[in-house]
Amino acid sequence: MKNSASRTTKSKSVVSDALMMLPLGVVLGIMPLIVRYAEFETKLDQYGWFAFGETSVDFFLKDKAVILVFSAVLMLVLAAYKWFMDDLKWKNSVMFIPLGIYIGMTIISTILSDYPYFGIHGITDQFESVWVLASYVICAYYAFLFVDSLAQLRILSVYFISGTCILNAIGLTQALNIDFFQTKFGKKLITPTSFWNSLDTLQFYFPKGYVYTTLYNPNYVGVYLALIIPVLCAMFFCYKGVKKKIGMAALILVTMINLFFSRSQGGEIALAGAVALTAVLIWPKFSKKGKVVWGCCLLAGATACGLLAFLPASPVHQKLSAYFAKQEKPHLTTLSCDKKGVHFTYDEESYTITYSEDEMGEIKIQWMDADGNQLQTSEITLEDGNTGYTVPEKSFANTLYATVIDLSSIQSGMNGIALHGGGTLTFYFTNEADETGTYRYINSSGRFDDIVDSPSAVFTEHGSLFTDRGFLWSKTIPLLKDYLVIGSGADTFTLIFPNNDYLAKANNNYSNMLVTKPHSIYLQIWVQSGLLALLGFLVFQCWYIFSSLKMWFRNDWKRPEILLSFGIAIGVIAYMIGGIANDSCVAVAPVYWCLIGIGCAVNHMLHKEKN
Repeated sequence: MKNSASRTTKSKSVVSDALMMLPLGVVLGIMPLIVRYAEFETKLDQYGWFAFGETSVDFFLKDKAVILVFSAVLMLVLAAYKWFMDDLKWKNSVMFIPLGIYIGMTIISTILSDYPYFGIHGITDQFESVWVLASYVICAYYAFLFVDSLAQLRILSVYFISGTCILNAIGLTQALNIDFFQTKFGKKLITPTSFWNSLDTLQFYFPKGYVYTTLYNPNYVGVYLALIIPVLCAMFFCYKGVKKKIGMAALILVTMINLFFSRSQGGEIALAGAVALTAVLIWPKFSKKGKVVWGCCLLAGATACGLLAFLPASPVHQKLSAYFAKQEKPHLTTLSCDKKGVHFTYDEESYTITYSEDEMGEIKIQWMDADGNQLQTSEITLEDGNTGYTVPEKSFANTLYATVIDLSSIQSGMNGIALHGGGTLTFYFTNEADETGTYRYINSSGRFDDIVDSPSAVFTEHGSLFTDRGFLWSKTIPLLKDYLVIGSGADTFTLIFPNNDYLAKANNNYSNMLVTKPHSIYLQIWVQSGLLALLGFLVFQCWYIFSSLKMWFRNDWKRPEILLSFGIAIGVIAYMIGGIANDSCVAVAPVYWCLIGIGCAVNHMLHKEKN
C-alpha cells in the first residue's frame, strides 16, 4: 500500500510539474515559431507622415503577442490556483523590486500617455503593448516562483530544444536559398485559405541567403541566437551520454551557421563579447596546467583580434573604419516651407523658390537668395523631356534644379514644384492644398504634411554608424530630456520620433521609410517608460548577472545547475550587449525574460541548498 501511495504521489507530482511548466514551455519553444497572416487596422492614417494605408498585414509579430499574453494569463490563473488550493510558498524576491519599478512606470506612462490607444493595442511593426510588456515580467516572475527542481528544468529543456531545432531547420533552408516560407506548402501554412489564390504575391523582401527564420528580421535572429548559444553550450556540458552530446553539438553548430547567415553584425558582436567574458571567467576554474594552456589561447586570440582590428589591410579594420568614419556632410542641409515659398540651404547658402502662372497661362519658377533678391534662372532639358529651372551662375547648376509637376492625381487642376537635390533626392511641394496659399510638403503617398527640421545630438555627424543606427540615435537622444520620469507610453516611439523630418531621413537612407524603433533597447525603454523605468530594468539585469557569477565562483562548476545558471547569465550578457544596437521585440524578448526568470530560480535553488 505504501508503494502504491508513493507511486500515486509521484505521478501527481509529475502531472503537476508538467501543467505548471506548460505556459513557460509554450513561450520558450512554441511561440517563437508562430508565423501567421494577420490583417489589422493601423489607426495611423490620421498622421500625414504615415504612408502605408488604413489596413496592413503582419506575419511575425501580432499573433506572437496574442499567444504571449494568453500564456501570461494562464500563468496568473495557475499561480492563483496554487495560492488558494495548494498553499503557495512565496520565495524571497527582493531582486524583483527594481523590475516592479520598471513595469510600474511603464503602466503609469501608458495611462498618462497622449497616445493610450497604441499603448493598449500595440502599433504596426512592433505590437509591444503594455499587456505584452507586463507579460514579459509575468513570465520572469512565474519562472522564478515555480521552477524549483531538476525535473521541471528537464521538462522546459524539451520545449526549448524542440523549438530551437525547428527554428534552426527553417533558418537552414533560408541559408541554402530554398526558403521554406517561399515554398507553396510554407505559404499555405502561414496564410488563410482565402489567400491561397494569391500565393504568388507573398514575398518577404530579404536578400537571398539571409536567415530570418520565424523572427521577423535577420537582426533579431542575431540577437536571439547570441542569447541561446551560451545556454545550449551549458546544456551540452550538462547532458550525459555520447548520443545526447553529439545531438547538442550538432544543434550548436547549426545555430552558429544560422547566426553567420543572418549577417547580423550586432548578434555576432554580442556573442563575441559573451565568449570573451566566458573565457575570462572560466580561467580561474582550471588547474595550473589548464590555466597556462587557456592563458596562451586567450593571448593568441587577443593578439589575432588586435591585428585584425588595427592592420590597415585587414577586412575587419576596413569594416571598423567604415563604421566609425565621419559622415560626409550632405549638400542639402535644411528644408522648410511656408506662405513665402520653399526654403532650403544648399552648400551653406540659403535660397527660396516659388512658382506662379504668367499671363500666357504658363507656370514659371522663381528663385531667390537669402536676402529675397530674385536670381536669374535658366531652363535645362531633362532626360525625360521635362524642363528644369536652375541658377546657371552657381556650381550646382547641373545637379540642383526645380521642375513644375502636375498633381491632378491628387486634386484636379492642382500643380506644384519638385526640388531635385542631386542623386535620388527629390521633394514635392504645392501652395494649392488650401485657400491660404501656404506651401505644403507632399510625401511619397501623395499626402500633405508639415516638414520639420528636428534637433540632433551626439551622432549627428555619424549617421551611418552601425548600419545607419547613428541617425536614429542622433534624433532620439534629444527626446530623452522630456521623459526623465514619465515616458511617452508603451509602443509609442513611432509617434514621437520626427518621422516628418523628411530631409534628415532622406540624407540618412531612410527615405519613404517609417521609423518605428530607435534600434536600442535602452533608448526605447527610456523614451517609452521613462528614465526611472530604465534604471529599474538595468538594476534587475545587473543584480541577476552578479548573483549568477557569484554562484559560479563559489560552487562546483561541473554541477548541472551551476552550468545552466552560468550559461543563462552569459546569454543575458550577450542580449544586453546586443540591446545597444537592437530594440526589444516580441519575437525574441519573451524567451529572454523566461530564461532570466529560470536563471533566478536556479540561483535560488542553489542558495537554498547552501543554507
